[in-house]
Amino acid sequence: MSLRAIISISGAIGAGGGITSLTLWQTGQFGSINSNVNSSVTSTSSGLNTENLTALQTSSSPTSSVVKNTIEENCEVIATAGENIAQSLGIKEDDYTVVFCKDTNSKDSKKKISNNWTGLFPNDLLRLNDENHTMRTRFNIETNTKTLNLDEDEEDESEDEKYETTFKGNGFLFSPMVGKWENDSENISGKSVTRVSVEDLFGDTHTIYLLFSAK
Repeated sequence: MSLRAIISISGAIGAGGGITSLTLWQTGQFGSINSNVNSSVTSTSSGLNTENLTALQTSSSPTSSVVKNTIEENCEVIATAGENIAQSLGIKEDDYTVVFCKDTNSKDSKKKISNNWTGLFPNDLLRLNDENHTMRTRFNIETNTKTLNLDEDEEDESEDEKYETTFKGNGFLFSPMVGKWENDSENISGKSVTRVSVEDLFGDTHTIYLLFSAK
């Protein structure tokens, strides 16, 4: 059973390749009323409690319950990651949602991934519905990346470095998600592809594929 199915059931019950070194760090009113009706309406209206009327108008106002979304939606669902990408990775693209993102690095991220990237996220990690495949076509993702095996005094990184990226966003089934990856990538159809391993709340491991422009 997929994570999405498990979450859905739980909700119902509880409702009550090649080395590419450091390419990632790149950088109203109605009309007139008949006069004989007017008299009836007037006599009836005079008995209205104005306090109750005001309360009713306030509670029914469509703007009273609207909360402004102040989070920048910097990612957008797109149709495909590119020709032959999924096939080359040995995955079914229908099992993934393809997202194009810009400027996801958090201000306190010690390492910066490329400003523009494409991600293939397993559907089991995202909030989905039956109508449009995802909860929304645009949503926010923020990333915070650090080096795992580099001493604070070291400045130079090697091809053997290991990294950890924390993903936060309103489109994920659970957030934050912590992904681990290494400084190696595959070149596929002009893209540098990095595999990020993520463990969900149930201990199951999923792979996110991050695609960057190969240099």
